[in-house]
Parts: sequence; C-alpha cells; structure tokens
Amino acid sequence: MKLIHAILLLVAISVSGCAILHVKQYRIAGVTANSPDAVKLKVILQNVADKTGLNDHTSDSTMTNVFVFYAQSDVHNPPNLGAWFYQGDVWIQIFGGYGKPPAYKEANRLLQPMLRDEFGSRFSNPSEPFSRIESAPQKN
Repeated sequence: MKLIHAILLLVAISVSGCAILHVKQYRIAGVTANSPDAVKLKVILQNVADKTGLNDHTSDSTMTNVFVFYAQSDVHNPPNLGAWFYQGDVWIQIFGGYGKPPAYKEANRLLQPMLRDEFGSRFSNPSEPFSRIESAPQKN
C-alpha cells in the first residue's frame, strides 16, 4: 500500500510540473560572533565559497545577525551560502533555488564533511530547519 502511495505522489508531482526548491541547512551549537569558533567557521565558509565561485555579498545582506553571505554574482536567483547567529548557535544555509546548479552541488559536497570534522558533535543537520526570516529578523 505504501508503494502505491509513493508512486501516486511521484506521478502527481511530475504531472503538476512542481519544481523542487533546493536548500540545505546546518547548525553548529555554541558559536557566537566573538568566539574562536567563528573564526574557524569563517575560514571554512570562505574556502567553500572560493572553490565554488561564490563571491562575498555580506555587506549586501539585509539580515540583522548575518555572519557571512556568499552568492554567485552573474546569475538570476543565484546559488548562495550564508550563515547567521541565533540564540548562541550559528546556522549555515546553502541555497540552490529551483534545480541544482553546479555551485550548489559542489558547496554541499564540500561543506558537510568540513563542518563535521571541525565541530564534531556540535554539528547537526536539523530535520526541521529554521527559515532565515524566522531566525534572523530583517534590518529596518
């Protein structure tokens, strides 16, 4: 019965033309803006951004608690990589939009093992991610 439901769901999605939005979020517990871990994290994120062709757009971000924000400069709805602070933790997000651009796939492939190696058990991939709006209010 479950197989039939899964097949019906796949058929419904393919018939409706529904596109999938690709977003991955990670959390590292206990990282604040002035902590030594923030410096380590920034090095990792810059390394991933450099390897995937994402440029620093942190100064363009409208989030109040933004740590870093990298995006592809020459693309409509660009893939991006960002991090922000929320309640004593840091959240990292890779956004690919609709489809999986090469920069998104490569950033996702590189980032998770780097974060796990550096931060160990403090690193998580939450099943219920925060939205950036919910976790980091916009500047006025």
